[in-house]
This record gives sequence, C-alpha cells and structure tokens, in this order.
Amino acid sequence: MPKTRAEVEELLERLDERSADELESQDVDFKEWSRDAKAAVIQAVDWAVCMANGGGGTIVFGVADDLVGRRNAIVGVPGSLDVDRLRLAVRDRTDPKLTPAFDEIEVPEGTGRVVAMHVHAERPPYTDTSGKGLIRIGKDCKPLTGGMRLAVRDKLARRSSSHGRNRGAEWDSIKAMALAAIRSEAAQGRAPLANADLRRITGLDRHRVYRLVQQLVAEGAIRVDGHGRAATYVYRERATKDG
Repeated sequence: MPKTRAEVEELLERLDERSADELESQDVDFKEWSRDAKAAVIQAVDWAVCMANGGGGTIVFGVADDLVGRRNAIVGVPGSLDVDRLRLAVRDRTDPKLTPAFDEIEVPEGTGRVVAMHVHAERPPYTDTSGKGLIRIGKDCKPLTGGMRLAVRDKLARRSSSHGRNRGAEWDSIKAMALAAIRSEAAQGRAPLANADLRRITGLDRHRVYRLVQQLVAEGAIRVDGHGRAATYVYRERATKDG
C-alpha cells in the first residue's frame, strides 16, 4: 500500500541511522532521479508498473539507496521536474492507465526537494504501452512473465466477489490523489487548482469531480474559492496560514 506523506518524512529521518536500501520493502523504494530527463520518465513508468503489479506502494525520488546519513543520501530532484507532467506521462504510457499521486517534500539537503510517487493498484496486471510488464517482489522489480500475469489475474478475480468494496477503494484512491495534487500546489506557492485541472489529473468528468470536491470540503481538507467555472480549490492548511 502507498505510504502517507508523514510516513515518507519519517523514513527520511531514519536515513541518519540506516541506508535507504535497508529501509526499502515490498511497498517502498528509493531512487535517484536520472540526469537524462527522457530516461528518467521511462524509468518512472517502469517503477510505477512494477509497484502497481506488486500491490501498490511508494517510490521516493531523489535518494541514493546505498549511503547512510541524510546529508549523504538525499540528493534531491531537479527544479525542472514537473510532477503534473510526470503524472500525465505515467498515465499516457501505461495500460491499463495508472495515475499516481505525488507529494513534493522540501528538505534542507541536496536540491531542496524530493518527490514521492504513490501508486495504487486497482486493475492489475499493468504494462507499459509496449506491453512490457514488471512486478515488485520483495525489494526487486522482476519481469512479469506469463505465469505471473495469470496469478495476478486470479488474485484479481478472487477480489471481484467484493466488487462494491473495491469500487469504494478505487474512489478513495482517486480522492487521495486529488488532495495530494491540491496540497502540492499549496506547498509550492502556485495558483490553486480548478475543476478542469482535477478532471485532467483524475480522469473523472465534471460532475464526478464536483462530487469529489464536495466530499473533500465536508471532510475539512479543502475550501472552495469562487463560484462556477471560476471556482478554485484551496488546501485548508494554506487557508489557515493565510488567516
């Protein structure tokens, strides 16, 4: 299962005592961001597919996995990394479509920012659009062979008996992804998102985004500024700081 932002921050704190490799598990991985932008996106797609087929989890970009001490291990991601573009790239290059959520976390080390990509697994098996599949086994990404694909499908079939519960989990995942995007804009000091932005991020239609927003407002997670198409969605923590 994907980690929360707080859980990721706790793992980063533990880097003073252990290497990232020692902290990795079935649902947590740490990766350095490649200097080659195109190669980095391809790798992110592979890691998203791998984690999704393994049951979902979180990949933290900007951390060397073999060094102890935050100052040594946290190298950060480049300022040019745009998480919205990365989200769309992963979505466009996976089948079925994967739309990960992201947390951008400010740190005093390296470039000053690491990015956590949270991958939810709702409709495995997943591949990239060329048909290549990977699966998370322990701390490694292994090729998704024919036998493994059948095993993943069988597991999904067993889960289908609780279809209503699965649909609820999928909605919760989409809601978490939307909130993470709204929170990210607030953390970066950028303009709040609007309905069209959330449609692009989640793949929902206008009416389902409206329903999603109403739930987030009712939960006290966000507030709505403005009306109609001019409405924007503001993370409540930011609203509190603004007074």
